Amino acid sequence: MFSYEEFLCNVKDGICEYMPERYSNIKVEVMDADMKMHNPYRGLSVSCDDSEVGICMDLSWLYDAMESEEEMEDIIRHVAKMTEEGLDSRPEHLPEIAVDRQSFCEHLLIRLVNRDKYEQIIDRIPHRSFFDMVITYTLISQLPNGHVYGTLVTDDMIEEHGIYEAELYEIAIENSKQRFPIEICKSDFKNDEIFLAGITCGVGGATCMLYDEFIDMTLPVMEGDFFILPVSTDFVFLVKDGEVYDKESIRELSGMLNGLFRKEDDYLTGEVFFCDVSNRYITRLGDHVN
Repeated sequence: MFSYEEFLCNVKDGICEYMPERYSNIKVEVMDADMKMHNPYRGLSVSCDDSEVGICMDLSWLYDAMESEEEMEDIIRHVAKMTEEGLDSRPEHLPEIAVDRQSFCEHLLIRLVNRDKYEQIIDRIPHRSFFDMVITYTLISQLPNGHVYGTLVTDDMIEEHGIYEAELYEIAIENSKQRFPIEICKSDFKNDEIFLAGITCGVGGATCMLYDEFIDMTLPVMEGDFFILPVSTDFVFLVKDGEVYDKESIRELSGMLNGLFRKEDDYLTGEVFFCDVSNRYITRLGDHVN
């Protein structure tokens, strides 16, 4: 089996054969998507001479699913279809990113991400640690088609606007809480012990753990202490501490969930956390003392 780099080069060289005539002028490149993407990855970029807007694609999931090199032609055909649909749905122009300090602050949001995925750019972006995860910052803009475009905030941006990271955090967390409140619902598991927590926009829902009101919002459904399994950047599992799950059996559930999510682009962490409701704190399960 060839490497992921060879896989990308094969797709790059092959998709033009399956593209419609209107996209005969596309330029396809293997690239690293980092500073403007929530989850940095190596993939393909596709652009056209007649537009400033192109698309980027993370194809690692197709590579991971490939069982033999004989599937390559079908994969290339599938990527060509994805490319066509992506180019058809792109906006005519990129949204304007905030240029003045006030507009910059108004569009700031906070995001909780996997540390390893940001390792290569961590020294170029404002951030802070949250256990084994990293808090980063995003500027959001509305596209003409209604979609939201996010840009990762860099050190250069906050230096330009004269904002320190501490101030950045306070602004971004407040914006996030106001725009995207916490949502809690039952999970697909067939018991009454496991729930999902996130935020109203769906994307980046694990940031709900950072909200001041997080513990208060869980009280009506959790009814006491609970475990937190933040396996995804988009949501966290909440599990009641009681007869069904305790500090031993919760690790089995965590292992199962990590097996399901570890290869996903939105994977966050395999750690298990414990929320002590009466004392109002969250800690890593291994660090919790009764």
